Amino acid sequence: MTPRQLLERIRDSLLYVPAAFIAASLLLAWVANRLDDAMNTEDVLYLLPTSISAARNVLGTVAGATITVAALVFSITAVSVQLSATQYSPRVLQGFLRDRFQQIVVGLVMGTFTYSLVSLATAGTAGRSPEVVDASWAATIGLALGVVSALAIVAFIDHVTRRIRVDDTIRRLTALTAESLRATFAEPTESALPNEGWRVDSKATPVRAVAGHSGWAQEIRPRELLGALPPGAIARLDVKVGDYVVRGDPILTVWPPEHIGDHELEIDHLGRKATLIGEGRTIQQDPAFGLRQLVDIALRALSPGINDPATAADVVRHLVEPMRAAASPHNRHRIYRSDSGTRVIARTQRDGGDYVHLAFGEIRLAAADQPLVLLALVESLGKLQRDREEDAGGGDVANAIDVELELIHESAVASTAMTETDRKPILAALRSLGIPSRTEDEDATVSR
Repeated sequence: MTPRQLLERIRDSLLYVPAAFIAASLLLAWVANRLDDAMNTEDVLYLLPTSISAARNVLGTVAGATITVAALVFSITAVSVQLSATQYSPRVLQGFLRDRFQQIVVGLVMGTFTYSLVSLATAGTAGRSPEVVDASWAATIGLALGVVSALAIVAFIDHVTRRIRVDDTIRRLTALTAESLRATFAEPTESALPNEGWRVDSKATPVRAVAGHSGWAQEIRPRELLGALPPGAIARLDVKVGDYVVRGDPILTVWPPEHIGDHELEIDHLGRKATLIGEGRTIQQDPAFGLRQLVDIALRALSPGINDPATAADVVRHLVEPMRAAASPHNRHRIYRSDSGTRVIARTQRDGGDYVHLAFGEIRLAAADQPLVLLALVESLGKLQRDREEDAGGGDVANAIDVELELIHESAVASTAMTETDRKPILAALRSLGIPSRTEDEDATVSR
């Protein structure tokens, strides 16, 4: 497991942060016990002048209360996860598990319980002088942790109540996806080599690296691979970020230079260096996964069981922000070269047009009979179209926008569930964007 995979696992788990709090609470209990043994607590302000028996009563009460509260925290967490899976999409669960505030509250409550339990067992025991008859430090710290835990529970309930709202979920996913897309398109392509790719002119026999385990392609690293290849070698990455790779699938093909044999390539090492395969997808590494979650929320809202087109329309309006990040005039790098003649060819990555279809295509199909959602689609695509015109941009993004608008026009015309009154504002909005309307006879019918 690479350090990055370990970091992602820590972020996705409810174990590691609480475990760190529990370890810290053990150390704090030891320190409090030593302070009670070494210091005269009568001269310390803000300490409870507590006897050992009274301190044990306080610590026992805090321990019992916090373990009860811990059960409440776990119940609220389970309910929020269940609601998000059923109302939005199972894919959004990752965001709830990654919630750092939630992890900290769980850790604080469990740490308070651990501290109280350990202090309850050790108060007045280790290395204690006969004349020391109180445990003020242990009791004061335990009481303070209990109060902080109570406040944290209230804040946690407020946080979860806001977090499970659909507006908050859509806004959070939108921000993460837009940030990931901006990072994806931050680097322009090498325009001198726009179409070079799969055909490699080499007499050498290709050597292939295969996946050692199944999982998602979380990251491809052509620049690192470029530095690891021998001079003159040609390599082709056979997967792209977001692909699901089955064990044994080819992930890298290398054409070695003539003076290097297959056995000298260490092809398996090169494959591991070039591609990071993990158990799941993350928005930070794969912006298409963020779009997938947003589209899932819209599709779930449009399903007959929920029938909430307003939520789907909200998703469509929020999609403008990440799509603006994807509407870059530059494509991503595909060809990487070094001064030694080494070349790495990456599989064709998603361009801005692909992201436009990914964001709007499935929603358009599901909303064929929903005038509210179709109108939101036209308005959102119109904003992106105007952005392209102002930037004098075109290419794949502009073409994809035009295609989606044309398909919306076809859906609106073909829909039998919408009335002419429902259809009229959609067609008017399309005409304002330069999309050809229906025939004159049909327009006359609409006007009547």
